Amino acid sequence: MQILSFRWSNVVMTPTPVQQDVLGAVTEILGCYFGAEDPHQVFGLVLDHVLALTGGEYGFVAEVRHDLADQPYLSSWAVSDIAWSDETRAAHRAAHEAGGAMEFHNLDTLFGWALRHERPIIANDAPTDPRRGGLPAGHPPMQSFLGLPLHRDDELVGMIAVANRPGGFDDAVLAVIEPVAVATATVIGAYRAERARHLAEEIERDALALAEHANRAKTEFLSRVSHELRTPLNSILGFAQILEMRNLDPDDTVAITNIRRAGEHLLRLVQDLIDVSQVEAGTLTVDTESVALGPVVEQVRRLTAHEAERGTVTLVTRIDDVCVRADPTRLVQVLVNVVSNAVKYSPAGSVVGLSTAVSDDHVRIRIADAGPGIPPEFRERLFDPFDRLGAEHSHIPGTGIGLTVARQLVTAMHGRLELTSSSSDGSVFEVVLPQA
Repeated sequence: MQILSFRWSNVVMTPTPVQQDVLGAVTEILGCYFGAEDPHQVFGLVLDHVLALTGGEYGFVAEVRHDLADQPYLSSWAVSDIAWSDETRAAHRAAHEAGGAMEFHNLDTLFGWALRHERPIIANDAPTDPRRGGLPAGHPPMQSFLGLPLHRDDELVGMIAVANRPGGFDDAVLAVIEPVAVATATVIGAYRAERARHLAEEIERDALALAEHANRAKTEFLSRVSHELRTPLNSILGFAQILEMRNLDPDDTVAITNIRRAGEHLLRLVQDLIDVSQVEAGTLTVDTESVALGPVVEQVRRLTAHEAERGTVTLVTRIDDVCVRADPTRLVQVLVNVVSNAVKYSPAGSVVGLSTAVSDDHVRIRIADAGPGIPPEFRERLFDPFDRLGAEHSHIPGTGIGLTVARQLVTAMHGRLELTSSSSDGSVFEVVLPQA
């Protein structure tokens, strides 16, 4: 090995043979850490060097861990084979073959004293030392003992223990192995950080898998319930339409019309639920074509007329003679959702405006209401499904999925649904689609 020289001022100091051994041990331990995949190999090397530097007969290198009651114990990374019976030999062999560790939970021992007090312990008359806790029957004799707690950033992370040094242990021996102890604490800290990272990744994977499972279950539930509701709703609407064609008295005619309109509204909500489930399942499809906006807006006016009349809100339209690339059925659904939302939140006697503008090969369909506006702190949640931004505590009905579905459908048609402005005087939404 090359002799290293340390220079202070003009004085050149050459390491002693012991210092060279310590420096070599630290270098080899850290090199093994960076090159070995098995921690037991690294800490086995630590134990070999500690025994060589101290002249001890046997010992262990262990990490401090905590049980469910937050009580500390030692989990060995490397331990001398001092098995003294068939039972201990089998336990040692099993732990070694499984790549596991022997655990020391009994702290009424010399190493337990060092662990509890987080201070080194030297016991050169171990059999009579008052801090001892006794040895199991058949255990090899322990004449002297050195326990050195390992700290990493003021945290107790492990321990090095050595027994039976001829002549006993002293502070000089502690000083010799101190650099090895620092290197070992660093390696233990690195492994702990790596375990924590792996655990965090595993927790994140489990949480993601659980969320995906819950999302699939919710999607399947929405899809099944929505389909089950649509069948009886279609029957109700069919019978309502048949009754409307009969010569009924005016009161009955009004009642049947209200039943049909309420059923149509409920059917739209069911369709929204189906669309949400299809989007989340990745099965939503649209077929785009050239669509004239005039007939689409007229259809939207008819579908929202009853809701506007009930709220005494006037829908005013100003539509350019223009075509867009869209799925005609889905476009009607989008505009009905946005216009219905505008009508619901506008006060009685107000106006909801629907207009168009052409810019940069795109058509902007602008829906302006006179509602209370959307506070800035709520805008990030605006398109979250089932989030009504506090309106669930008001008298205004809704499910909180209309805008969500509208935005998803517009996105599928290569467009955008945006909130362009909002104040206490109302909000403005824009459906932006490619011009045909």
